[in-house]
Amino acid sequence: MESLSPQLSSNKEYNVILFGETGSGKSTLINYLTNYFHNGTLENLKIAIPTKHYEATEGLQHYEDNVQDSSLGKTRACTVYNFSKEDTTFNFIDTPGVSDTKGAAQDDFNIQQIMGVAEQSGVLTAIILVINGTQTRATVTLRNTLSLLRSSIPDVFQQNLVVVLTNCSAASVNFDLAHLEPWNFTETNVFHMNNSALSKPVSQWINNKHAKKATELEWECSMETIEELNQHLTKLGGKDTETFKQMRMNKDLIKLQLYGILLEEKKVQDLQNELDYMKITQQNVSADIEKYSNYWRRRKSKIFKTN
Repeated sequence: MESLSPQLSSNKEYNVILFGETGSGKSTLINYLTNYFHNGTLENLKIAIPTKHYEATEGLQHYEDNVQDSSLGKTRACTVYNFSKEDTTFNFIDTPGVSDTKGAAQDDFNIQQIMGVAEQSGVLTAIILVINGTQTRATVTLRNTLSLLRSSIPDVFQQNLVVVLTNCSAASVNFDLAHLEPWNFTETNVFHMNNSALSKPVSQWINNKHAKKATELEWECSMETIEELNQHLTKLGGKDTETFKQMRMNKDLIKLQLYGILLEEKKVQDLQNELDYMKITQQNVSADIEKYSNYWRRRKSKIFKTN
């Protein structure tokens, strides 16, 4: 992963983390940002991260797997994409998706990666939560993603949380922001981006008059959204990421304490098991003594009768 230079927003450098479940559109958002900053067009697309339909063109480092399978996580490591415009630099950090098919252990590992990058950035401008805006409800995987996010982000970053709803416009969005409670997002922190231009090959729309017109309009709207998003990021004001370190240390302390409690519980359980075993052994011995005593009583009685 490229290094981040922790500078304050006054120096016109902005560190931004993208967070979302697998398949939400984080990497596609990076590709739209690439086109915005590298002057890409529908006829000359600039691709930073390879997709199902497009190969990378910019020679940027990426850690993408499974580009042909939307159900599997593609980004396997945090990657920083640096974009500059005039005297302003944006460091967008693409992150591994959570809640994919690899299970809770992989999610925990990914979260540790993401929070580690946040901590190392020094100053963080925003955390962008990327959500598929076509969803009508919060799926199990999205609820799990939000739960992981809430437990990993300090409260001080509430005002620096931004939502990007993908695959939709403000008019066609299905997702209800009420699903994000207890977080509340103002309208200024919510953006809509229809990324259909990269979701299908050029051959599917280039020769169809209506499809081409719709794709061109969506592309133009998406570029306008990217412009608005970047302008908004410059106004948020960066936050010191020391709170991420404190949260991590507190979590580690809690884990250590829980581990100690579990060890004590195991000792108590082992002692209880030993006592139970001794009790059973004692009962067996008592039963054997009783059985032996009865045997001798019967034996003596038989001897006396014989005499």
